[in-house]
Amino acid sequence: VCLCLASVFAQSETATLVLKNGVFWTGDGTKTSAVAISGNKIIHVGNEKSLKKYIGRQTQQINLQGKFVLPGMN
Repeated sequence: VCLCLASVFAQSETATLVLKNGVFWTGDGTKTSAVAISGNKIIHVGNEKSLKKYIGRQTQQINLQGKFVLPGMN
């Protein structure tokens, strides 16, 4: 029970970059319109509403205006 409660009270990581209002390819057919990134790590995939808790004062936000995004790995 303690471990479950600890996860409920954990703070979410703040994103350095949020890409929103886009069409993202996820590889599994999931529909998603926004992504939160911290440094070089994707920390959340979802929609604009679900990303609000990851946005801080220093978060750069980019409105993709419906553009398609194909993530790349390097």
